[in-house]
Amino acid sequence: MARHEEWDAKIGADISVVAPVKPPLPSTTSDAGTGNAWANLAVPHVATIEVHAQPANDYDKVGTKLERTVPLGKSASVTVQSTFDFTEVRPPQSIAPASVVPAAGARAFDADKSLQLNVLATGTVLSAGSTTISGDPVTHNRVAASQKIYGPFTVTGSINDVGQPTSSKSVSAGLNLSW
Repeated sequence: MARHEEWDAKIGADISVVAPVKPPLPSTTSDAGTGNAWANLAVPHVATIEVHAQPANDYDKVGTKLERTVPLGKSASVTVQSTFDFTEVRPPQSIAPASVVPAAGARAFDADKSLQLNVLATGTVLSAGSTTISGDPVTHNRVAASQKIYGPFTVTGSINDVGQPTSSKSVSAGLNLSW
């Protein structure tokens, strides 16, 4: 008997509203708040597809993410993820000198690819990835390891190639609670 699994679709928006400052200070933009909208579709045994849009005061950003997790037996899985974002700068709404404001209509593309190994029994995640950004001749690589310590407490270490002679290294601890 064939087993049928349901597709999972989610749509959402995250919105932050800020009271306007009157009158705006010189060399500042009016902050009318920020937000983003997203849609996510999980197709069992295929992939998860996400589309997101983030309009802001000085730019518009749209993008997509494709993610696929493949089990490796009962104790591990591999996740492959690819994102692509497009950003366009809006005409400035400030009275700052033109030399400090990006040109309206400037466009940027960035793509991120990552691969992670999830060791399910121990809560360990090992990952490697790279990011390319239009106008930047350097591909930025990174490696990271994350370990679930107890409950929602996790420790993560990472090394990022920031395109300079030295790399960026970090160790962080986090607590992720959901309610």
